[in-house]
Amino acid sequence: MSVTIGQRHIDMIRAKLFEEALVEMGKRVGLEWSNYDDVLEYQKQHGVTWYTSITWTKEQQMEFKDWMDSLLNKKSNWSSRKRDLEVWTFLLCYGWKIEQEPIYDENY
Repeated sequence: MSVTIGQRHIDMIRAKLFEEALVEMGKRVGLEWSNYDDVLEYQKQHGVTWYTSITWTKEQQMEFKDWMDSLLNKKSNWSSRKRDLEVWTFLLCYGWKIEQEPIYDENY
């Protein structure tokens, strides 16, 4: 099975976006990442589960979602629905954990 030129273009957009999005995510939680090499270096220093120790608020996630949608809008000709699917898939696979209030009552 051969990959079409259109599919290669989509894969290239996703790969470059993935790198740019990870750098942006780090910046939004206070990490001083300026490029993807910084992400890889952080991963080496903190081990395989480095991403599980970082959290962000729901508001930060929604601001990032808007940023990523805007980026995709500039870099692709994808429909709003396709961009939304890409953003939420990215967040599901790579997004930080959401900070949550405890769900239990201390008086219980």
